[in-house]
Amino acid sequence: MSWLVPLAILIAVVAAIGYAARRAITLFELRVHEGKVVSARGRVPPELLRDLEDVFARARAEGALRVHLENGRAQVAGTGLDEPTMQRARNVVGRFPMARLKTAPRL
Repeated sequence: MSWLVPLAILIAVVAAIGYAARRAITLFELRVHEGKVVSARGRVPPELLRDLEDVFARARAEGALRVHLENGRAQVAGTGLDEPTMQRARNVVGRFPMARLKTAPRL
């Protein structure tokens, strides 16, 4: 029973490090409801945000989109979004150079 407390502390520390590492490589996250961006956080150029809002509005999308760094490139991941909408989002994000994504203003 005495080993449970150190184990719980270890699990909490590992989870905190994993969460911090994931946040460090995330460029931005968007939450979409009925085709409108309802929540946004991170760094995103205003033009990119407008273009993504247009993609979501046309598809009446519901879900979330996350753009993160992986092997020095922007990777787009989503939940609840259909594949055509995801492909359009990847196309829009791909038009922006990595330097512009990294130096974009915070939301």
